[in-house]
Amino acid sequence: MIPGPALMGAALLWAALGLLAFLFPWAVPWWAGFGSLTALVALADALVLRAGTARIYATRSVPEALPLGEPASVVLSLGLEGAGWAPARVEAFDLVPVCFEWTGLPLSVPGRALSRDEPVTLSYSIQTLTRGSWTFPGVDLRSRTVLGFWKLRTRLPLASSGRTFPNFRALARLADAELRGVTDAVGLHSRRKRGLGTEFLDLRDYRPGDPVRSIDWKATSRRRKPIVREYQEERDQEIVFLVDSGYRLHRADGDMLLFDRALDALLYLAYVAAKRDDSIAVMSFGNDERWLPPRRGHGSMPALLNTIYDLQSGPGASSPADALEKLVRRLRKRSLIILLSNLQEEDGQALSWILPTVTERHLLLVVNIREEELAAASSRSGDAPPLVRAAAFSYSQRRKALAARWERLGILTLETTASKLSPDLVNSYLDIKRSGRL
Repeated sequence: MIPGPALMGAALLWAALGLLAFLFPWAVPWWAGFGSLTALVALADALVLRAGTARIYATRSVPEALPLGEPASVVLSLGLEGAGWAPARVEAFDLVPVCFEWTGLPLSVPGRALSRDEPVTLSYSIQTLTRGSWTFPGVDLRSRTVLGFWKLRTRLPLASSGRTFPNFRALARLADAELRGVTDAVGLHSRRKRGLGTEFLDLRDYRPGDPVRSIDWKATSRRRKPIVREYQEERDQEIVFLVDSGYRLHRADGDMLLFDRALDALLYLAYVAAKRDDSIAVMSFGNDERWLPPRRGHGSMPALLNTIYDLQSGPGASSPADALEKLVRRLRKRSLIILLSNLQEEDGQALSWILPTVTERHLLLVVNIREEELAAASSRSGDAPPLVRAAAFSYSQRRKALAARWERLGILTLETTASKLSPDLVNSYLDIKRSGRL
């Protein structure tokens, strides 16, 4: 038990009477009598609170799966059980994990609202801050009587566990918009799913606007009218994400890590690829190594989310070359390998021995996620000091030279900032699909 406001007030008054009794002896009986009365009332209040009040039970309702950054509501239900009186007031403070922000605590309810028949429901709001697993261990209750001399603190063990996933709903909405061809606002180019492609679909009558190269001259001759060949993008191809969880992406870019931006782009493109019936696989290396074999169909996205929802980057070393070697041994068919990292000039030499092995069987797309600060500093129109601007420009030129050297080896490259990563990556994927290189 902890002292309540009434006991603290009585103690202050008793101290004031003590000072008065020190100055005026006639006040000593008043001081002693008030102290005795206060002690008796406090003892009686403690006995009532300890032995006379009924036990309080609590239940909690919280979603087991939460999207990152989205608000959610937690509902606590309080009720009475066993013999005894209801306390005058109860305050409930839920033990919220540190990965949440919360508003609305503590929850307060008058004792007369509690009953043994129907629990009273209270709610407060939470918002996730990080991905991963979490557990609410219990609830702290503070009860007091009408007199308010004491507060009885009780901790109820009440475990609720769940997981926070990347905000896939927002990414899926954008991806669906891309599939409808209305994403100019976010930088994606509208592309037809049927028409020019790499896999023959059907023959049909010529329509104004069809390119001349799509005309099937043999069919035109047989039917005596213009006939065009219609194509579609090839399906059931394999898209493999190779994600660097080491120091290269373990750096802040605005309010997020580059690694978290990379995961968002991965999910974005994976959703688009799954819509096109391509198989999805993921491998991470560096701080946390994981492997999700190629999956296709409706189960690919849940499996992907369950694999990467708590994947975290770290400041430790990572080896893209070793990861590529391990990945190539795992793959059984030709795949588009998308390496998400922030490779530096020195990585060119480290990767030189493995790249011919990779490109012999697979198509490799190296995605370099450039920091926004570097892009701003290397810009001639920026306000960075001349020395900083010159160093950033030189650094960017060396990275471009490395990308050009890789492209001469048949490797695709994409250099982009974190804010443009998702649309740029999807555009690169769509270009590859339409080109038939995979």
